[in-house]
Amino acid sequence: MSKAKARSAARSKLVWSDLSWEEQREYLERFATELKQFLQSKDGERPGRKTIMDKLNVDVRQFDSFLQHLYEGGYLQLGCQLIPERAHALKGKPGFDQLEKITVVAGSNRDRFAQAAAKDFIKRLVQIGRVKRTSASNHPVNVGIVSGNTTGSVIGAAMRMDWARDLQEVDLTSLPKFRVFALNVCLTVPEHLPGNATILAYQLAEKIRAEQGEADGYGLSATLMVKKEGLKEADEAPQTFDVLKFTEPARVQEKLAEQGANVDKLEAYSTDLDIVLTGVGELPRHGTKDDQRGSIFYNLAKQHGFDMETLIDRERIVGDIAFTAIRSDGTPVTLRKQDRAQENAEAEGGEGTEFVFYSAVQGQILEAMANDRNKSVILVARHDEEKDKVPAIFASISGGRHRYVSRLVIDEETANKLCRY
Repeated sequence: MSKAKARSAARSKLVWSDLSWEEQREYLERFATELKQFLQSKDGERPGRKTIMDKLNVDVRQFDSFLQHLYEGGYLQLGCQLIPERAHALKGKPGFDQLEKITVVAGSNRDRFAQAAAKDFIKRLVQIGRVKRTSASNHPVNVGIVSGNTTGSVIGAAMRMDWARDLQEVDLTSLPKFRVFALNVCLTVPEHLPGNATILAYQLAEKIRAEQGEADGYGLSATLMVKKEGLKEADEAPQTFDVLKFTEPARVQEKLAEQGANVDKLEAYSTDLDIVLTGVGELPRHGTKDDQRGSIFYNLAKQHGFDMETLIDRERIVGDIAFTAIRSDGTPVTLRKQDRAQENAEAEGGEGTEFVFYSAVQGQILEAMANDRNKSVILVARHDEEKDKVPAIFASISGGRHRYVSRLVIDEETANKLCRY
């Protein structure tokens, strides 16, 4: 057998799926090192692609495939540029001056935005963990995730990063335990899976463990929509109760008392949450006939029979946050029976019957967290040609009566619109 055929035969034995997780990581580290040296070499000294392939024992097809593995593993990242000038300009607007931090990402590229937002989120997680580590209690860091396309992309970017390598001074080994909670129920159909809060909570917990930290994920077992009068029963379901006793314990106060917990001083806004990651929902553009234009909340409400156009006009709704509709001043709006189609409402109590999309955190909790310097509610929002999130962002931060957010991560176009709003 010729030397060329022997090399080809040896290379063909390397099958990625046959490697263990440790072997895959070791291989990608070698590949990344070789590629870095290639990119940093001067033109005249740069080794050819064949030299790298021979060192790694791969053929052309495998080389191209492993480039994809490098990207998915976080070794290759799209660079993102921040625009502090835009953030400073926004800080001068009433309401926005109360935010602890505003991050503006140049452009509107989805991957670059998600990467920048993930870095901001991770660094804040670690910062809170360090504070808790130095306290006498050393309590776990409690993290809440709200379902959404943007939050899904941010967690996805966090999963692709090597936190210790890509973020300065991020070391989870000495930090307290993390508990990651899904904060609302979402559909488990294919188009909603990437933004499903329960899936994202488990993914983030898994990533923290992979980064040598300690973490548990918690999902919800409630139905998507419930009557307000049926909330107590939904809250006390076993799996959901395990979330509520940390996120909004006042709602399960009776059951906690039955279990011997001291709940005498529980306030309605009490929470053990330290940080929440959420997006914001927009309304469909005027005149559009496309049901997919508009937030997840808006489209799910329509699917459940609510006359959203009438409700929006009557209640002056501008969007939603954490699956609760809000007015321009941030006031939450309740979904009632009379806003449903007759065929869906005939057997559903009186005209005042209220409905909610099930959530493990209400607006009053987000408000309390946004006004606590030791906690953070991070709102992530990116411009899309088919969506206008600016009114809902403004209402969530500077509506006048309520503020649900303490940190904002947005792209350049959204920042420009907010400055002009």
